[in-house]
Amino acid sequence: MYRARPSSYAPVAVPLLLLFLASAALAGAVTPTKVQDKMVRIIKQKWTCKNLKIKVVPFDNDSMTQAGRFQAIVFRADAISRKHITVAPIYVKAFDVTIDIYALFYKDKIRTTKRKKTVVEARMSETNLNKLLKMKDMPIKNPHVDFGDNILTFTGEYAAVFGHRLLMEAKLQIVDHRKINLIPTKVRVNGIPLPSGPVRSLLSKVNPLLDMGEVPLQPKLDTITITPTHIIMKG
Repeated sequence: MYRARPSSYAPVAVPLLLLFLASAALAGAVTPTKVQDKMVRIIKQKWTCKNLKIKVVPFDNDSMTQAGRFQAIVFRADAISRKHITVAPIYVKAFDVTIDIYALFYKDKIRTTKRKKTVVEARMSETNLNKLLKMKDMPIKNPHVDFGDNILTFTGEYAAVFGHRLLMEAKLQIVDHRKINLIPTKVRVNGIPLPSGPVRSLLSKVNPLLDMGEVPLQPKLDTITITPTHIIMKG
């Protein structure tokens, strides 16, 4: 009895189908201008932007452009906001970066499959970090943070014990080049040190404080600095 053998072309068929669908969505060849315009539209669907600019720099070889590989992509804005939380300003540059063309034009997603490196600088103000804290499900009522030189000072009412005032001093730590976690150096309630168990429970509600994985081009962070006015993130 004849049995059909698995086709050796099957592994190739799926990528070709995706390329066909992407080409259909594009209605023509890939160009830097089309990529720029599409990225702007996608970002504006998710973020409120002030002076958003995207620049796509191609290689001389057009076959690289058709494959979604570019010499550089630059994303900058005076401010981007989401859920009333603002990062201002922000600058991201990816070098020798490959964009998933199918995801970009067919799924409205900015997805990088390869890059040589990224450069990033972004800032968040004290006001916006306080807005972010109030959105988190923490056992602290009326949380408030004040910026100092490379230190944050949190205050609020510790809900686990009614009427007890929380005072926490903390630093920030980058995890996996994407997430920013709060690392306390001192935690006191009514002047008494809070045991490690409640501290861990509190941190599980707070961290990650920020996640740069949601930012266009998913830049990697290397350093974070706290000033009296801003958190400055660089990579």
